[in-house]
Amino acid sequence: MMKLGIFDMGGVVVQDYQIWPRLRRFLGYAEHETIAPAFDTVLAEYVCGFISEAEVWKRYTRITDRALPPHEGSLMAKFFTPCKDAALVELILKLKAQGIRIVCGTNTIDAHYAVHKRLRQYDDFDTVYASHLIHKAKPNTAFFTHILAAEGALPEEAFFIDDHPSNVDAAASLGIAAFVFSSAPALAERLRAAAVLV
Repeated sequence: MMKLGIFDMGGVVVQDYQIWPRLRRFLGYAEHETIAPAFDTVLAEYVCGFISEAEVWKRYTRITDRALPPHEGSLMAKFFTPCKDAALVELILKLKAQGIRIVCGTNTIDAHYAVHKRLRQYDDFDTVYASHLIHKAKPNTAFFTHILAAEGALPEEAFFIDDHPSNVDAAASLGIAAFVFSSAPALAERLRAAAVLV
């Protein structure tokens, strides 16, 4: 019997969450131009909460030898405009009405977490496991084992929803029923077929 549902946030519960196309343009990059590969490692540390945003941009200027354009406040939050998928929220509420505990398991950063909190976009979850707070990120299986342990759930008692196949594969490797998200109606159909949603 399923007792725990773990939902990703960006690309599942909220859409219009991608910042990098606009942020890269703001930083002076062409449309398909990428930032230095070494910067990916910096971002990975940031997502796990090991460094601050200030440190991210300090390292960025050192790696790229580019100055930041004039700006106020958080650059990571500047272009972050997430909006909820109403149909997906309705599905979450149906699952909760069945007595299933529904939590958010998200790779995020402090700036985005603050925006979600301000917009009350986590309110439909029983709790939130954010990578920058638990210091673990998907697709590392430690992300999922941390949540299972905190929730007192076995892998076979949980299901996981994400829009990235690599994250779904990581959860499935532990025995968690895992589903790639494409749309709320398609997910509802798959959950009914799996006897999760009644």
